[in-house]
Amino acid sequence: NVAGDAINIASASTTGDSLDITQTVARTSGAALRIVDSANATASEATAIITSSTLTDVEALKIVTAAQTTGNAMTINAGASIYTSGSALEITGSGAYNTTLNPALLNVNATGIALNGYIAQIVADVATTVEGVLEVSGDALTSGNGLVVSSTGAGLTGNLLSATSGSTGAFTNGGVRFNFT
Repeated sequence: NVAGDAINIASASTTGDSLDITQTVARTSGAALRIVDSANATASEATAIITSSTLTDVEALKIVTAAQTTGNAMTINAGASIYTSGSALEITGSGAYNTTLNPALLNVNATGIALNGYIAQIVADVATTVEGVLEVSGDALTSGNGLVVSSTGAGLTGNLLSATSGSTGAFTNGGVRFNFT
């Protein structure tokens, strides 16, 4: 196929699924759905695009894993690429947000009991010369807080904020630095 769509499914269904792939036996290898874009991607479009004109109380993409004990529900592997621009994951939103209901561009909600480890983790375990591991920028913040660490739990026995280092060298600018200009 030189131009156009290799497969085009135009559905006008009001119930059910436009495309349903069901794996009925346990897979020992392979994938239920595999998309490979093996040519050098120089096109102006992504390999996979999910577009929905108007979403109301539904998800554009939903990943459900029942009783997953190992592995990842979603993995983004950027390989050995050296980014000169762009990111492995970008979340962009525009418009107004109804923050009275606490919506967010990124929401991590762990309702189960965490027995060990972390709910969210950012790891930079190689020598790095970047400006920081995590940046919170609120250049257009007109009210509110750039970073909120809070708890309403009456039984909180841990720390809301803990800063530790295993470095044996002296800090250049201190272990924790506040710089107000």
